[in-house]
Amino acid sequence: MLSLIFTTIVFALISIFLPGFQVKGSKLNLVWLALGYLILLALSNLILLPVTGILGFLLKIISIIPIIGPAIAGAGQLVAAFVLTFGLTLILLIILDAVMDSFEMRSKWVALLASLILSVVRVIFLI
Repeated sequence: MLSLIFTTIVFALISIFLPGFQVKGSKLNLVWLALGYLILLALSNLILLPVTGILGFLLKIISIIPIIGPAIAGAGQLVAAFVLTFGLTLILLIILDAVMDSFEMRSKWVALLASLILSVVRVIFLI
């Protein structure tokens, strides 16, 4: 429930500050957008769980290498989590744009910026 409230607030702020990211109609549509996003995110996490497990295992094996290991162990895992979150968020926002009538993004650049903002927030606050 907290994740739904937080995601709704983030979508509201993105729609206020990012031109081209519009949620039409009532404020309840923001909740529906966040709920749709979280449902798609949960489904995609179930599908991608084996892939992320394999990637995590490969990162642990690579971290044994003396020069590369410390870089991956520190910021590398955070960067990997951010890149995966960014790509997944971008795809989910494009799907939601196509499916929902009350949600519209004017261009793919708006989708990229919104995905970047949402991914940064998700990685920082671990939602």
